Amino acid sequence: MEWQSKQELINNGTPGFFRKNLGKTGFLAGNSLKSMKPVVWKQSRINTCGPASLMAALHELGIGGLSVQRELTIFRRVRHAYILGSTPAYLARYALAQGVDARLVQKTPLPSPVPGKNPVQRILHAHLFKVYAKTAEEYRLAGLPFGQYQEECDILPPPGPDLSSQAIFLVTDTDGVLHFILARRHQGSLVVLDPDKGVNTRVSGREFLDRHRQDFMGYCVLLRR
Repeated sequence: MEWQSKQELINNGTPGFFRKNLGKTGFLAGNSLKSMKPVVWKQSRINTCGPASLMAALHELGIGGLSVQRELTIFRRVRHAYILGSTPAYLARYALAQGVDARLVQKTPLPSPVPGKNPVQRILHAHLFKVYAKTAEEYRLAGLPFGQYQEECDILPPPGPDLSSQAIFLVTDTDGVLHFILARRHQGSLVVLDPDKGVNTRVSGREFLDRHRQDFMGYCVLLRR
């Protein structure tokens, strides 16, 4: 997938709001990625797994701190008016506005059938996937960084400097509920933050793919500094 830098986005006519904010990174003074360790954060609300994952990712990329107040501020920016939680497209849009290189990627074809352990879950998830698809298409048509992929192995954070690239995956959790988790490279491994449990798990790329093979739900937000 082709990845445009922040300057390329500006040159290629990124919509005004994002063009105005792309250069304003707000990096923490003296915050070196080399000295950072993967942070642990537990989401403060039942429906803030996306904002919690994004806040942790931005912090590790040198943008902003960690607090419940900031988590809820992000939530207000990325939640959809008609659903309880956030959408992948809105997470990517917020990250772009904070000055990181971000890209929304969508699996083709999307997973089928709609997941859920009972009829109520399946009805709710069917509605959520319609919202995800609609907001992803609006994001793409706005000219914001978008790509498609066929296998999750194609979008894992690549080897490189610790914490320099991050991926927020949409998955289903052990209860069959849609959930966001954060994966990033650190000391040669993937470190995966589950904000519902507030724990980091260190795994290899293969272990991560095998563990979540049935859980990936076809959307991911890629971030890098």
